[in-house]
Amino acid sequence: MKGKLYIISTPIGNMEDITLRAIRVLSDCDYILAESSERSSKVLQRHGITNKLITFNKDNEKSKVSKIFSDLFFFWNVNFFFS
Repeated sequence: MKGKLYIISTPIGNMEDITLRAIRVLSDCDYILAESSERSSKVLQRHGITNKLITFNKDNEKSKVSKIFSDLFFFWNVNFFFS
């Protein structure tokens, strides 16, 4: 893979429990995969992150995984933000 896949967990309990590095990586990626778009969007809004958010979970992973691998191959930087 030529792009980068970053894996960052959502803060548990307190939305301020997120590192500056995590905020920077979330802001710099091409799009964000989220296990829970509702929870993730709250954290992203709080920190002013407006990158495209795509739901990625056990219900839709089979239909989306090949596109993600393709994006990584073509130098896209993707973040998986999970709870």
